[in-house]
Amino acid sequence: MWDVISRTDRYAEWVAGAIEVTDHHGVTTVGKTYAERNRTLGPLKTDLVWTVREIDPLKRRVDTGTGFAPLQDVTNTFEFRPVQSRWAHLMTTPDVLLRSEASRIAL
Repeated sequence: MWDVISRTDRYAEWVAGAIEVTDHHGVTTVGKTYAERNRTLGPLKTDLVWTVREIDPLKRRVDTGTGFAPLQDVTNTFEFRPVQSRWAHLMTTPDVLLRSEASRIAL
């Protein structure tokens, strides 16, 4: 599983909202970016740019993203927990702020 998730060029294969990866650097590397075209709400689409911030191989990866307007400070954390000898549980945790004209609202 880590072999797929650690490759930025394969992101659209396993992320439901990702239509295509438009720019990538292959194997995830801290500080590198990758871009994708995503479905957001209904027919709306957006172009996103992600930066790989943290990697703990086979355990955890943290990426931050831009291009989600009106969302700000988007962070996606991938965490792996062993379930059986040949399987792993993947949990993704998005953390975003919604920016409005009047205030920032945490989601």
